[in-house]
Amino acid sequence: MLEKCEGIVLRAIKCANGTTILDIYSSSMGRAQFSSGRRERSRRGGTGVLCMPLSVVSMEYEYRPKDSIQRLKEWKLDYAPAELPFHALKGAIALFVAELLTRVLHEQEANRGLYDYLRQSIVTLDRCSKGIANYHLVFMMQLACYLGIFPNLTHYEEGIGFHLQEAEFLPLPLTPNAYHLHPDEAKALHELVRMNYQNMGLFAMNRLQRNRCLSLMLEYYQLHLPGMGSLKSVEVLQQLFAD
Repeated sequence: MLEKCEGIVLRAIKCANGTTILDIYSSSMGRAQFSSGRRERSRRGGTGVLCMPLSVVSMEYEYRPKDSIQRLKEWKLDYAPAELPFHALKGAIALFVAELLTRVLHEQEANRGLYDYLRQSIVTLDRCSKGIANYHLVFMMQLACYLGIFPNLTHYEEGIGFHLQEAEFLPLPLTPNAYHLHPDEAKALHELVRMNYQNMGLFAMNRLQRNRCLSLMLEYYQLHLPGMGSLKSVEVLQQLFAD
């Protein structure tokens, strides 16, 4: 049975037989794998941008419930990026976001709210001109809402700490604990909550501060999403940010 849906490419794996296996977060099935054969590629003059991380595509495929990989009949760009394929920093952020999503998205069922958030975030990354260096921090904090791990902000006030594992702000004094953030870092985390794609250019951080916030967010994710592991793209991303 032929089905149609949209999807976001997380990664593409080229096989020896000429087939490309695409790991996609789709609007209709959640996380799923699709295959594109030589015929499909030759009709379109190659996969090119279609296979790039975070490409937004529309697909027609043969749906077979018992198959772990669905076979594509037709696929094309649903959103044509203007800058992502050519902008070094945006490209590095896209690689990071795609790798993060491959580690944290596992559900094989539709979640339209999450899909729409991811799609709009990709369009925002492609089009934004201010605050690009803070984009990945905003993305991770907002994604935490959809993953059910957003921190509890109820008790925040100036000068208190934060417990990474309990996901809540705590009054001083803090007992010695590897998961406790002292007031300065707790405040930085709270600042991330206030950031969004519209105002992220107004939050000034130097390279060390930005990288520390990224490290804290990654540690937070790893504590609340067991099995996530470390991301290979982090080091490249951190090196690109200048003061």
